[in-house]
This record gives sequence, C-alpha cells and structure tokens, in this order.
Amino acid sequence: MLTTEKLKNCHHVHFVGIGGVGTSALAQWLHMQGKKVTGSDRTKSVFTDKLEGIGIKIDIPYAPDQVHLCDLLVTNSAISDDDSEVLLAKSLGVPVVTRSQLLGVVFDGFAKNVAVCGMHGKTTTSGMLAHCLCVAKKDPTAFVGGECHGFGNFLYGKSDFCVAEACEYKANFLTMHPYVTCVLNIDHDHPDFFKDKRQVVEVFSCFAKQTKSSGVVVANGDQKETRLLADVTFGFGKNNDYQAQNLSQKGGVYDFCVYKKGKPFCKVSLSVPGLHNVYNALCVVATLDFLGIPPDDICRGITTFEGVDRRCTVYKGKTKVVVDYAHHPCEIKSFLNTIKHMGFDRTFLVFQPHTYTRTQALFDSFVQELVADEIFVLPTYSARENKIEGCDGIDLATALQKQGKKATFAHDRQNLAQLLQKNTNGNDVILLVGAGDVDKIKDLLM
Repeated sequence: MLTTEKLKNCHHVHFVGIGGVGTSALAQWLHMQGKKVTGSDRTKSVFTDKLEGIGIKIDIPYAPDQVHLCDLLVTNSAISDDDSEVLLAKSLGVPVVTRSQLLGVVFDGFAKNVAVCGMHGKTTTSGMLAHCLCVAKKDPTAFVGGECHGFGNFLYGKSDFCVAEACEYKANFLTMHPYVTCVLNIDHDHPDFFKDKRQVVEVFSCFAKQTKSSGVVVANGDQKETRLLADVTFGFGKNNDYQAQNLSQKGGVYDFCVYKKGKPFCKVSLSVPGLHNVYNALCVVATLDFLGIPPDDICRGITTFEGVDRRCTVYKGKTKVVVDYAHHPCEIKSFLNTIKHMGFDRTFLVFQPHTYTRTQALFDSFVQELVADEIFVLPTYSARENKIEGCDGIDLATALQKQGKKATFAHDRQNLAQLLQKNTNGNDVILLVGAGDVDKIKDLLM
C-alpha cells in the first residue's frame, strides 16, 4: 500500500500511459516536487509534448530501460494487468500502484482539499473552482481532467488548497478523503463496472462518508439520490441552501442571482454556455462560501472562467465547428439544448460512440437524444474494450434511420469532411461530439 512516507522516499517514478490527462497532471506534480519522472505511452499527444517540454523523458513506444531504474511504477485503468511494463516491474520487485492510489496519497496531503465528483460536469466544475481560488489569491494546487483555458490540466500551488476531479470509474475515488466533497449528479454509466444505477448510488454514498468530520458534502439538491448525501444543497428548487433565481440568457450564456437560505447572496454572470453550467456554478458558489472566499471574488472568478477544451468549444472558419466531449445520452441532451440557444441555422452532428458496453447499455437513449438536421455516426471508439456485436456506429446509424432521422454511417473521415465542407455554409454548424478522437476531424474542416 502506498503511503505518504513511501512516496516521500521514492526517487524515480515511472508512469505507464503517462499521456493520460489525469496521469500527466500527477507526473507534473511529482516533477515539481523534485522527483525523477519518466514514462511511456503508445502515441504522442498534447500532454506528452507538455511533459517533454519540462524535461520528462518519455518512451514512445515502450522501452524497458526506465522500469529497471525506477523505484515506483504507476499504471491506470486503461492499462491491463498483463502489460509488459507492469509484468517487468513486478518481476523486479518494483512496487506497482494505480493512478488513483497515487492521487489519493497526494490529495490527502492537503488540509483544504476539494473533490468534485458526478457523472457529468466534474471537469468544468473542478476547473472553475481552481480558477476562482486563483482569483482569490489562494494559490491552489489542481488536478483537472481536461485542458482548462488559462492553466491546462494542472496547477502547482504552495497553499493548503487542492482541487481534484474525483473519478467514479471502478470506484477509483475511494482513495480520497476530502475536506469538501462536491456531488454534482448521479447517473448510470460505466456499465462495464456498474451493473445498474443502484450500484452507482452505493459507491457515491461510500465516497461521501469519507468526507472529513470537519468538512462538508456539497450536493445537488434537485436530484433525490444526491440530496440524500448532502450537508449543503444547491439547485433551482426552493428548499436548496443555494438557489438560482432570475435567470436570463443570451446565446446560451446565463446570468442569474444566487440566494443563500432565501436571501440574496451574489449575482453571477457566466462566460461558458449551457443551463448545466448554472448548476456547476452553484456548486462552486456553495463550496467557496464554505471555504471562506468572499462573494465578490467568487463572482469575479466565475465570470472570468473561460471553460475547458472540448466542452462546447467553438471554432470559426468557413463554417462554425463546435467540439464537445459529451458521450452519455444525458450529456448529449444537455449539449444539444445549449446549441439550440446559440443561434445557428442547420446542425450537422458527427457522433462517435464511446465504448461498446456504454453503447449497448444505453443504446435506446442514444437513439432518442441524437437529434440534428443531419447525423453522421462514426465507428465506436473501443478504448479499453473488445468489440460487442450490435453496438458499433453502423448499428446506431441504422436505428436512427428507423426512427426517421437523417443519419449516415461514416467510416471514412476524409470523405466525411469533404461532404460537410460542401454541404454547409453561412450560419450552419458542424458538431463533433464524443469522448474519443472525433475532435481530430476539426483539423480536416478548418
């Protein structure tokens, strides 16, 4: 078992799959702590480029030399137990820990640590919290599951404040013991691990109970499953401790007033679009108020937060392109509702299903929520999984067609990009949606 003392005594930490967004943030933290950090990955990415830029040696593809030299090897959920580097480390007697185990030890070292969990919105909320703490001059450390505009996926601070995204997959967040636990929502996802929503609720309940006795659980009061976990609630309902009132929006971006226990607390103007971000901002307000941040600093931070890459990110060319990470039916519904308010004419939706198990478990919901003037479905992004028949992009496209939707299976990206360029113009918008590599089509379109 990894402990603070054992980590302190490690001199050389090697990461398998170092280019992951969460893994690379931890690699940066260890590097800033003066540790020797190395890693390997299958391909280069923006994260491997960033790590190499600060002097971290990365082997692409894997080379065994660093495993022989390290005294700790870190893996993650995407790496199998029979990975060659993992097997080599074990044969050499090198301790092997998961990314979540390492995060738990690092995170628990901060007195004022904030964990953000939920099936949807945790990356944006984590980024918003970290940005607001910076605005309030609290010098936080932050581990975020996406590229925030302004600071990326990692902040290295020297205070007691730490914000971290808490991942529910395989109950990974149970390594963490927060001072503030933020619970945004609970839904059925990761069907390769959670059999049903009941299991998800049980794991979230276990995590909420790990909140420090001096701390607090800040949770969405408009959802019954999350409300039951809460010490402090936020939402639109009148019984919430922090309630949004007097909403107005322009182009999908909202202004609203926050009421605390029925009394005016502050006025918030978002810079990121979508009604879901009102919920995210309410969570931020409630959390920061508990942490003693003045309302003016909270509001200034929220207003100046410019969002996270691949969260309704707009690119302007001959035709506008919007990239979004939505990969669950609830996220797709929320994203498309946001798009409705942004004033586009025709919508051309390119969707890449993410994992076969999710596509299989939520197939009918995907068919219901995928709505656009034209829909193009890519092959399913397998990630860590083997293929399951009936759950590929072509199956989803066929089901959409049976519902009377104009849907096409698109296996050739170059041809798809040419088709979209030919058929779109003016105020049309191309939506690139999914958690895989669908965003790379942008480079063919711009």
